[in-house]
Amino acid sequence: TSRPPLREALSALEMLGIIERKGRTGNFVKASIDTVRYKRQLRELSKDVSPYETLQARKIVETEIVRTAAETATKKDIGAVKKAFQEMKEKIEKLGSSLTLEDIISSDIKFHLCIAEATHNSVLIETVRYMVAGLREKLWTEMKMHSTDFRKRSQKLLLEHKEILDALVKKDGLMARKKMYEHLDIAEREMFRAL
Repeated sequence: TSRPPLREALSALEMLGIIERKGRTGNFVKASIDTVRYKRQLRELSKDVSPYETLQARKIVETEIVRTAAETATKKDIGAVKKAFQEMKEKIEKLGSSLTLEDIISSDIKFHLCIAEATHNSVLIETVRYMVAGLREKLWTEMKMHSTDFRKRSQKLLLEHKEILDALVKKDGLMARKKMYEHLDIAEREMFRAL
């Protein structure tokens, strides 16, 4: 079994209240299970899409979307992506230690949707909308909370988005594609690093 599905399974078991994680010492089965919580969480989890599969799809689809957007984006489209980036930057700088995961997720979603909209292709836009909706699902947010300190990571995240934006502004589809792939690959590696 590869690490990403195993990490997803451990996060799901923790959300169900079956195991608990203790820092770097390991995962432990709980002595008793709250059946009410278990049933409620199980219903929620059954609706979630695999974060691993989502990231795999995003690496395939969004890299081509950003390449296409570099060719099709109008000045207005570039302006919208710049505005989304600026809002993300201001949020990160303004909120500092009070920055929440939802702040990061909402800014990230807006940035990626603006890029998709720059393709002027309704199928691609809806595909990205579907994929980024998974960023708000319970399993995704739980795994993000356990995998990285998003407040410390926020400056690097800004730089990654800035590199994507710069390539779009230059209409350099190959560089935009490369920077998007690197950005999503880093997200995947951080989320699924050592258990």
